[in-house]
Amino acid sequence: MSSPLQQALIPPVQPEPVSFWPLAPGWWLLMLVLAMMVALLIISASLLRQRQKHQHEIARWLDAVDPGLPDGLWLSALNNILKRACKQQGQHKAMLYYGNDWLDYLCARYPHAQRDLLQPLADGHYQPGMQLDLLQRQLLLQELQRWLRHTHG
Repeated sequence: MSSPLQQALIPPVQPEPVSFWPLAPGWWLLMLVLAMMVALLIISASLLRQRQKHQHEIARWLDAVDPGLPDGLWLSALNNILKRACKQQGQHKAMLYYGNDWLDYLCARYPHAQRDLLQPLADGHYQPGMQLDLLQRQLLLQELQRWLRHTHG
């Protein structure tokens, strides 16, 4: 019952299956974004590790200052640590400051700095009869640790 016209038709051929390769542009874009995120994560982790290492190093410097030193020498040692930490960050200008200019520099780098606690760093080591009690020393060290965390953390 088939007509000669129907017999002359070519039966439809199944198309080839869709190939996995080459990838569509969207997949390439997704792989690029993922690779960039992984690289960013690795760089961020490396920078965080380096920052923490630097913070621990400075904390060790502060801990290494002999608490039995006279107040003038103790304050001088703290100033040296702060200036060394600034120099490591490329803040070479900090090496030139002393007195109230040094205190202004410290307070400018950390807006929440308690200037009255940091005051002995400005002129305390120049005063021959400088007397700090244990509480003043502890508060100064705490303020320096906050300052270092903010500026070098």
